[in-house]
Amino acid sequence: MTKRSMLIALRLFFGVLTLVTVGKQFAVQLQMGFSVINFFSFFTNLSNLFAAIVLILGAFQLIGHRQPSASTDLIRGIAVVNMVVVGIVFSVLLRDVDMGYLLPWVNTVLHYIMPIAVVLEWLFQPPRTELGISHVLFSCLRYFRCSISSMC
Repeated sequence: MTKRSMLIALRLFFGVLTLVTVGKQFAVQLQMGFSVINFFSFFTNLSNLFAAIVLILGAFQLIGHRQPSASTDLIRGIAVVNMVVVGIVFSVLLRDVDMGYLLPWVNTVLHYIMPIAVVLEWLFQPPRTELGISHVLFSCLRYFRCSISSMC
């Protein structure tokens, strides 16, 4: 198996795994009568959905033999930063907190597996564009602002 085909398979696997995982937890939340808006207000859910979409689109980009652009690299970088935040915040601050109706396997995928998978994917296929910390911070701040205000 070539590096390219392995990367395609891994991106598709983890992207779909995440969509299924978030979808399952969303179904549980709806069955319990919780708010849809509340579900999509959690940084973990938004970051995992964003990372899943980035992974799947990255796989299709490889399938189509298209080279990543600077924008694509930046978007991947934002997904990585978001998932690192998810992993660290959960591991340090929320590990022992009762997560209510969060399914244990969903918790494992969203808070442990995906942050590691996204970082390893980044290391396995580093960006072609040199990204400075200012690029990533500026884009992350814009993403956070848009997530909070829902106006972007």
